[in-house]
Amino acid sequence: MQQKFCIFYFQNALTVLKNDLDAIPVTRQLVSKIPSALLEEAKETLKEITGASFLYAPEFKHVYFGEQNLLIPSGVFEKDLAQSYFERMFMDLPEDKALSIASIPSFAVHSLEAHPNWAKSFTKETFNHQNSFSLFEFHLNLMADFKTKETTFLLTLFADTYFLGLVHDSKLLYAEALTYQNSDDILYTLLNVLQKNGLSMAKGTLWFGEISDNNIKENLQDSLTKIQDFAAFTYQELERTMYFK
Repeated sequence: MQQKFCIFYFQNALTVLKNDLDAIPVTRQLVSKIPSALLEEAKETLKEITGASFLYAPEFKHVYFGEQNLLIPSGVFEKDLAQSYFERMFMDLPEDKALSIASIPSFAVHSLEAHPNWAKSFTKETFNHQNSFSLFEFHLNLMADFKTKETTFLLTLFADTYFLGLVHDSKLLYAEALTYQNSDDILYTLLNVLQKNGLSMAKGTLWFGEISDNNIKENLQDSLTKIQDFAAFTYQELERTMYFK
């Protein structure tokens, strides 16, 4: 069965992406504080947005957003040490978070991400964890199609956070999830990543994934066209169908 909805889960919100080119992503804040009430609120919110009276698992894909995340080369990764890897970087795992581990063979890395407990519980109880992915697992699988000699960025923009990945010469050079206030924050990161990897003036493509605010996208693209480092770049939009592969 074809998936109809892709749900992104944040600490206190969720974003629903419909498998329809004309549909605008919908983000809703969740206000409940008690875990059981939060799960019920999430369920009713999804029903309202999707128009579904029953949430049928095969129709949904789920992506968890983790503000704390870490990529480790698979060659040195040991699953038994996952908690230790995470704590060395971020100290203790917050009580309201669960540590998720994902293997990403296309780039020979493992991702460690701290995801909201409520989101993991919700997808387990409502969807039996079917079609569930970490943010990095989801986006790096998309970027596996970008394994070319050319310099390639992927940018997905949410309400106040974004994912940015960079592939060059079939290798993953950068992947991060960050917060932003305006397009200049994203512009600075793009320029910094390009320069640090010695790719200024390189021929490349910036792929825009789903964008929550077209004004941010337009301001960003306008600024990039005026920067010499990006003179040889082209800009394209990722087809929404890619999110439902």
